Amino acid sequence: MIATGGFGALPDNPLTASFQNVLGEKISPSYLNPFNSYMAAISAPTIPLNSNFPPANESVPDIIGALESLFAQNASAPPAVDATAAPISAEPVASVEATAEPLQPAAPSAPTATSEPTATSEPAAPTFSIILPPAGAILPHQGSVRFEWTSLPSAAKYIVMFTAAKGNVTTFETTDAFLEKHIEGFIPDEGNVIWGVNALDASGNVLAATQAVEFSKPKSKITRPSKGQRGGRTVICWTVMTSVSSFITVCQ
Repeated sequence: MIATGGFGALPDNPLTASFQNVLGEKISPSYLNPFNSYMAAISAPTIPLNSNFPPANESVPDIIGALESLFAQNASAPPAVDATAAPISAEPVASVEATAEPLQPAAPSAPTATSEPTATSEPAAPTFSIILPPAGAILPHQGSVRFEWTSLPSAAKYIVMFTAAKGNVTTFETTDAFLEKHIEGFIPDEGNVIWGVNALDASGNVLAATQAVEFSKPKSKITRPSKGQRGGRTVICWTVMTSVSSFITVCQ
């Protein structure tokens, strides 16, 4: 760069002239001629040749030492720049940015119309309820009692559960929407009884259940046995309360 004057950008630079003079004095013209041809082609200053350069059989002075001496002389003071040389001006980046078209934000794309998902209501769970006996009923101490509930078309069978006052649990299975049983056969004790029905499908899964309903079974009322004659033999009779307002007399 120094030898070429910045490839012709600063041809009158004093440092370049001094550097070329040293090269011209210390280097054989046979080496410098090709270099000067290149410099002339790019319109850069060429290195002056030394016509008194020693022949090839004579010793050549130390070029490296001469260059170091030259740099040492110019280290204390920077080379003067030719005032006539046109200053190199660079357009500020701001001016380039000012002429550039500002980036415009991309216009938002129109929203794609999407269909609202159709709300699907889940099918209501099947329900059924107890018909007989109603909640709070007072049943007889003994005798046949009918338990009935509404039918569930999807049910394959029903499980009827009774929980006696003492905690005993009795269950029955039926395919009908009713059950007839002698109450003294599965609820021997008096007191409140809770019952309900579960509807099952063919696989045994519970489809629905009724609400639990409570009824009461009163304590039996037995009278003092009485003796009598019937057909020539002695019979003993007593009275049994079958409901709140019904009594029967049993003789044996």
